[in-house]
Amino acid sequence: MEKNNISDTAQNLKNYILRYFRDVIDKQTWSDMGSVSEKTLRMALLELSCDLGYPPCVNRASQLFSEWVASNRTNSYKNTILYALTCSKDAEKLAKLIALGMEGEVIRTQDLPALIVAIARNPVGKALTWNFIRKNWKKLLEKFELGSTAITRILMGTTGDFSSKRELEEVRFVHYLP
Repeated sequence: MEKNNISDTAQNLKNYILRYFRDVIDKQTWSDMGSVSEKTLRMALLELSCDLGYPPCVNRASQLFSEWVASNRTNSYKNTILYALTCSKDAEKLAKLIALGMEGEVIRTQDLPALIVAIARNPVGKALTWNFIRKNWKKLLEKFELGSTAITRILMGTTGDFSSKRELEEVRFVHYLP
């Protein structure tokens, strides 16, 4: 809904969903304990609550990010935290994640395509990622070869739901750039 600028309706729906699921969401932990079905439910509920901007979820995700940056944990754990952060509704934070991915120090360069796609799935991040790609196309081609899986994934993941003529024209720019 937000992708089509129906923000009042979207906000009302978000409020309704949060009211309906708040008790279940509040009972969730951020652990990796339980059966496969419990883990799947927990992941879906936490993702939903962060996506809806539920403050306890967003605050916990921010705390986990700080821990992640300071940690020496496994890449699997870091990726879990990283992708939770892509649910943020703060465009500045999302832009910072992309910038960190471009630097390649805190966020590995090999994780950049998946990071960009995850942020593009976020209504706040859709335009942000597309604008980033257009402005940084040459830099992306320095990191990833044209035609590579990484570039293909970035383009498909950020433009896959484009449907207007204007968006089609924007995507055509790729043919005119080196």
